[in-house]
Amino acid sequence: MDNVNGLNQPQSNSNNTGTGDGTGQSGLGNLVLKNPSSLNDGDFLILGHDNGSLAEQGTELPTDFIGGKRIGREWLIKQTGDVGTVDLTFDLSGLSISGSEDFDFKLLIDADGDFSAGATIVDVTNINGDLLEFNGLDLPDGSYLTVITKKPLFSIANLWYKANEGVSTSGTFSWANSGTIPNAQAQQINASQQPTYNISGTSQINFNPTLTFDGVDDLIETPVLPDIYNKEGRGERSTQFAVYRRISTNPVIVYSIDAAGTPSPLHIGMTDDGRMYQQNTVAVPTSTTALGEVALTDMTAVTDSTEVPGTFNSLILNKNGAVGANEFFVSYTDVAPNPLRIGRYNGIFNQVEIAELVTYPIILSESERRIVQSYLALKYGISLDTSVNAYLDGEGNQIWSNTNYWNDVFGIGRDDLSGLNQPQSNSLNTGSGDGTGQSGKGNLVISNPSSLDDKDYFIVGHDNGSLAEQATELPSNYRNRIGREWLVQHSGDVGTVDLSFDLSGITVSGTITSDFVLLIDSDGDFGNGATIVNASNFTNNVVTFNGVTIPDGHYITLVTKRGFIFQNSSLWLKADDGITAFGNGNVSIWADQNGINSLTTRGNVTVNPEVINFNESVRIVNSGDGLPANRMEGTTPISAVEAFAIYKTNSTTQTSLIGSTVNVGSSTTGQVIFGGQSSNPNRVLATDGVNSRQFYLNSELSSKFTLNNYDLSLSASPFSSARLDGASIAVSNEGESVIIPN
Repeated sequence: MDNVNGLNQPQSNSNNTGTGDGTGQSGLGNLVLKNPSSLNDGDFLILGHDNGSLAEQGTELPTDFIGGKRIGREWLIKQTGDVGTVDLTFDLSGLSISGSEDFDFKLLIDADGDFSAGATIVDVTNINGDLLEFNGLDLPDGSYLTVITKKPLFSIANLWYKANEGVSTSGTFSWANSGTIPNAQAQQINASQQPTYNISGTSQINFNPTLTFDGVDDLIETPVLPDIYNKEGRGERSTQFAVYRRISTNPVIVYSIDAAGTPSPLHIGMTDDGRMYQQNTVAVPTSTTALGEVALTDMTAVTDSTEVPGTFNSLILNKNGAVGANEFFVSYTDVAPNPLRIGRYNGIFNQVEIAELVTYPIILSESERRIVQSYLALKYGISLDTSVNAYLDGEGNQIWSNTNYWNDVFGIGRDDLSGLNQPQSNSLNTGSGDGTGQSGKGNLVISNPSSLDDKDYFIVGHDNGSLAEQATELPSNYRNRIGREWLVQHSGDVGTVDLSFDLSGITVSGTITSDFVLLIDSDGDFGNGATIVNASNFTNNVVTFNGVTIPDGHYITLVTKRGFIFQNSSLWLKADDGITAFGNGNVSIWADQNGINSLTTRGNVTVNPEVINFNESVRIVNSGDGLPANRMEGTTPISAVEAFAIYKTNSTTQTSLIGSTVNVGSSTTGQVIFGGQSSNPNRVLATDGVNSRQFYLNSELSSKFTLNNYDLSLSASPFSSARLDGASIAVSNEGESVIIPN
């Protein structure tokens, strides 16, 4: 306002974006200021923008709105004097905007133009068509503003119960609501009626807790809840998701908000065979949930009291992402708000295991529905149907989309938008709640990522190949592998992981840890260029690989038998291969041909060229008893059942070829194979280092190279057998059977 010039302009818009009466031009984001609470001489409120995009962006948002959207453009406010509060309208016509509900739209006002911290957040007052109205605003001089157009998906669920959070079993059993409806905890005071909280064992779902309701008297319920729907005219709109395991032979209600009569019309609800309800209108799946099956069931629903089939009522039901039914009006009943009950309906108690329940007061878009499905599927090891086309993270980015390997898809990951933090996982198609494999299914478990940050995912699917062994597409010198191949896709970086394969019920050739190898390949042709990782352990039919790095887009399979006998050994050292020498010719490292061990020199160790039939030998010289000064030490303990060595001693003193650095008992000999004895220089010993010693005599031990062979597997005295240059030789026993040296 300026009295000198006669200016009195209480409302305004830019003619570049609006019109004479404030109507916005399509696609230009017109902004109108009006209704100042105080407008005196010398009071001015002026806005201009940075010419930023009117498209949505997902960056520079307050913490609680990360995962949402805002207009890219920013406006600067200049105020002279004091106009008090004002009303502001923003015209969305012609703009591509994600939001559709009142709660999606906010005005951000910030002092420095960085809206990610310190911004004031103002709710929309009214939405009139494409026009957002914000009334009674205080716009400080020098501040900036922009418009939020979509609230984060996981922040608008009105009911959200997850068994891994918010469960209290102390005294009153309570399950907290993580959704927007306050004071909606589901509780049970009576101890005898409280569900069982499963935090371990097979009643879990993919390592996540569940609540088991016994079907006898277990029940939890909330206070009376307000209407959970978003209503448009006479219609109600909602989206429901549930993850549960069916354990009852007869279909029962898993959860419900109902009128508590007999019969009791359902406000919302779901049966454990997969049917879902809204206002007593039901959608029936084409594939019912079987006994013992874990299912992810969801439904978008529009119901309307006009009862016009196919016009105002539509229920679209999915099971594990696949559309199971598209049901229209059945029998609408307007059900008043009531408590949410889990465990009982219509006077009947329900037997079920439930892990998570989420409801929204709106119809989610197809992409929003996929985001929630992906979150629940990855959390609970459920493989979504290929019709969903892609798994999405909390921001809608694709994290899995390969249809050729879309079998038993599962993975680990973290997404702070949804609260997902899943550091171990298996597919429930092949495994179980605690990772125990189903017989004959080849269950794979991924666990222990070395780094798991927000938006880090490691997802696996397979080609549905056979779990039988095959002898093709292998690196040279490998005999058998599993036919199946898995593809790994990353988002972010989870670092190294542990993998375990459950071979129970599968016929494989391997019997010991050294038989098994993980192959990692960039193009899926394992016959050429594959990275080889030795197994860390093989126990109870489960092969484990620890600390493995698998790059994004690489393929894996499992070798179940090395190619020939040497590759099944726990140690294989050759003087003509695997040796790294210092500049002075001394040996620094002697590598095991099977990759299990790497021996490092302590003291001085040398290589003698062309010592035995034009082949090299390794020479180690020591004197005295005890731990030798010149030696080589391995990185990994070995177990010896049968051992071979070509060597000679070059002296008549005590000489041990393979010994342990572990001090066992009081024996000065220690654990050895091919050990020596100064008082009997022709003896070749095997001893456990406590009280057992077996030996045979080799009169040529110090004069020439001989082939020595010990078999320590005998269960009766003398507990071992031996061969010298291929011929059997008598073994004498001084004590009990040898404990296999490590």
